[in-house]
Amino acid sequence: MSGAEPLIRETFKFMSARGIKAGPSKVSRLVRRYLKLGGSYEAWATELDANEREIIAEIESANRFLNSIRIVSAGLPSLWKR
Repeated sequence: MSGAEPLIRETFKFMSARGIKAGPSKVSRLVRRYLKLGGSYEAWATELDANEREIIAEIESANRFLNSIRIVSAGLPSLWKR
C-alpha cells in the first residue's frame, strides 16, 4: 500500500457519503495528481479538466455545508440558554 492509499480511501469515503459521483479510479487520479504537485491546490486546480472541476466543486460545496453545520451546532448550546 502506497502512502497515498489511505488518503485516496478516505477521500473516496468522504465523497461517497455526500453522494458525490466519482469512481475509485477518478478519486485515485485526482489525489495522486494533487500529491505529485506537492499538495499545492493552485497548481493542481489549473490542471483539472471540466469533469474534474465539477467533482471538485461538489466537494467544496459539501465542505461549505458541513462547516456551516459545525458553526451553527457549536452555537446551539448558548442559544438554548437564552
